[in-house]
Formats: sequence, structure tokens, C-alpha cells
Amino acid sequence: MNFSNISILVVDDNENMVTLLQAMLTAFGTEQLKVAYSAQDALKIMRKWTPDLIITDWRMKPMGGYEFVKLMRSESNYPECFIPIIVVSAYSEITRVKEAQAVGVNQFLVKPVSPESLYRRIMWTIQHPFQFRLVDGRYVPVFDSSAQDKTLEGHKVKDDESFVWDIDDEKDDGGITYN
Repeated sequence: MNFSNISILVVDDNENMVTLLQAMLTAFGTEQLKVAYSAQDALKIMRKWTPDLIITDWRMKPMGGYEFVKLMRSESNYPECFIPIIVVSAYSEITRVKEAQAVGVNQFLVKPVSPESLYRRIMWTIQHPFQFRLVDGRYVPVFDSSAQDKTLEGHKVKDDESFVWDIDDEKDDGGITYN
């Protein structure tokens, strides 16, 4: 896939992580790349520039990924509310994953991040766009049973709605293996 046509915004308060993601995305051929070191900076950037994809950390200060994604998915943020979002986090508890899913994250990538896992998450996100519905002033993903077939490499996370994510294909110690 040609990444030169995809604009990406990286949001992370960790300078080392930003540098790593920038290097990977540049190696993929991304030419339209911007960086924000906080959710607030990301919102300022998006006043003048709209990315095709957002990659954000989940634990940032003062506004974390949860609040950022919730704000992004708000009805008042139309049409930017439909921008695909990939979360990168070192925290992989099922409650955190479900929380991210509930607010509208397209993919959840557990650190440490490899180029292969990042590439696959981006491809999955592009190839499987979400359908949204408006609930209480916020656009939330609509999940159906056909989502069960939307996995990458067999590592799955399921919720009660039969939505399936390939969350963690990096950890040899079992990582996230919720089935």
C-alpha cells in the first residue's frame, strides 16, 4: 500500500515514542505526518489540518486518550468525528481495551510496538471502516456479527457484541488472549 497519500497525526506525550512512530511511519512512505505532544495540541492542529488517521497514546496528561477520543467522537466535531483512531498503550487490561472500544477506537496496539504490528493495524483500520450511530451526542461504532471475521493473525478480543479485535500479536507470554 502507498502511504504517501495518507495523512497521519501522532499524539503522544512521550518524545521517544513519537520519534519511534515517526520513524516507522516515514519508513512506510508517509509524507503527510504531523505530531502533537498532547491531546490539546492535537485539537489545535486539527483546527487547520484534518488527518486521515490518528494514532494516539491512551495515558497522557492533562487530557488522556479516553477523553480525547470521546471529544473526537462528539456530534459537535462533525465530520472529523469519523476519523479512524488507533490507540497505542502499554496498558492492556481487558477493561481498558473495552473502554477504548466503547468510546470508538478503531484499533488498540499494545507497546512495545513493532513496524509489522503498526503496519497491520493501519491496514486493518483502512480496510475495515466503522459504521457509526449517534447516541447521546456522540458517535459510537455499530458492531455486528460479521465483525467476527475481521481479524489479522488469530489473536482476538471479543466483547458481548461479537466485535473482534486483533489486539496483540507481539507478546510471546500470552499477551492479551481473550476468547
